[in-house]
Amino acid sequence: MFTRLHPSEINLLRIFITVTECKGVALASQRLGVAPSTISTQLLQLESRLGMKLCNRGRSGFSMTPEGEHVQVEATKIFEQMQRFNQHIGNLSGSLVGELTLGIVDNSITNKHLDVATILRLFQERYPNVKVTVKISSPEDLEQSVLDRRFDIGIGIREQSLSELQYVKLFDEQEVICCSKYHPLFNLDDKQMEYHDLTQSHWVSDYYRLPKNIPQAMHPFTTSYTYNIEASLHLIFAGKHLGTLPKHYIQRWVDEGTLKILREDIFSHYLQFSLITHDKRKNNAIIKSFTSVVKKVQENIKNNTEH
Repeated sequence: MFTRLHPSEINLLRIFITVTECKGVALASQRLGVAPSTISTQLLQLESRLGMKLCNRGRSGFSMTPEGEHVQVEATKIFEQMQRFNQHIGNLSGSLVGELTLGIVDNSITNKHLDVATILRLFQERYPNVKVTVKISSPEDLEQSVLDRRFDIGIGIREQSLSELQYVKLFDEQEVICCSKYHPLFNLDDKQMEYHDLTQSHWVSDYYRLPKNIPQAMHPFTTSYTYNIEASLHLIFAGKHLGTLPKHYIQRWVDEGTLKILREDIFSHYLQFSLITHDKRKNNAIIKSFTSVVKKVQENIKNNTEH
């Protein structure tokens, strides 16, 4: 029979929430720096204290029970309230206190229009009592994670334009079609290259970067799918596939002569990079402060680029 949790047992709920976020014990152990066996033992302790099974775990994979889903919702409310308490007391004392989870799309570090390192440095200098966690995400997961409040802020491609989210445009990222030196189109002069050459090639798609002006590049010519840029690049390097990738990301291999950009004048396109926040959290002090730092850094980048 369930009796109230002792304050010292709240950490068991934190571990459970981490396991649900990681969708399993294995990834949760990496995040927490704790052995999987220890986490499994702690989950058993929590289930014993609550008198219910929270999740299924084992060879068949990880899944939540209906009871576990309810516990997850209520536990999340507890930790959100604790964070609001810390922020409120911090504000009263004249300092910002709490946690911030920032989500960023993968392989954006080579983009000269985005300086995450400077953003983090300035924010941490101004607000040393805010614990910042940075996570890498795919564009489609980024928006969903902000919506689900797993991320406080996202920086990445505006993909779904969800009504519950706020988007502040930062810049446009140029996407280009490329192939490797092992692909038949590598040695073909751009002036000789025709639309037909591209549509008859095999394509690798990460769903959101495929050029909209080549609809035929979709099924049946897309023969491989990936969920991140590096995976697409591996397939392109192999020589069979064409793909669309950020120009800043592949420029080093273009300069080396390993990759070639195909008809940049016609087929390149742009994707909007945005600062993404939840509409219901727009007055959160930490989120507002971080947003202010991002805007300042982006303004400096824009001014330096123009000059």
